[in-house]
Amino acid sequence: MPPKKSTENDLILARDILDAARTIMDYTDGKSWDDWYGNGMLRDAVIRQLTILGEAANRLTDEFVATHPSQEWQKIADMRHRIVHGYRTIDNAMVWDIVHTEVPRVIVYLEPIVGGWINPDTRSSSSRALPDRHSHGPAGYGPFGCQTFINK
Repeated sequence: MPPKKSTENDLILARDILDAARTIMDYTDGKSWDDWYGNGMLRDAVIRQLTILGEAANRLTDEFVATHPSQEWQKIADMRHRIVHGYRTIDNAMVWDIVHTEVPRVIVYLEPIVGGWINPDTRSSSSRALPDRHSHGPAGYGPFGCQTFINK
């Protein structure tokens, strides 16, 4: 795991959390419990975004966490650990509840914090651009930070 360092890094992580939370809300908009429970791809997609949200929360600096104590950052990170390490025992009802209670709270909390860095209406960078979390990193590395072996 990269070292927990800067405020700028915290804002990038906060954007990742906000993006994942918004994506979850997009995926589940207009969906019922039956839609959720009956659609494995929907559940998997939401759970993937929850792991991103939790991993980013886990990487926030102690300074950011102390400055924003109203969010339970450690519980968010712990949720990610439970999903990843307890994948066989994921409680779909609990995840559904988190999606409809906790995720909207995270969005409402982070939008004003990240607002100076992102235009929430377009999800595009504002005057202070942040790196795209979907970039493939340095040359020679592909998705997931894996070194590519093409043309070697």
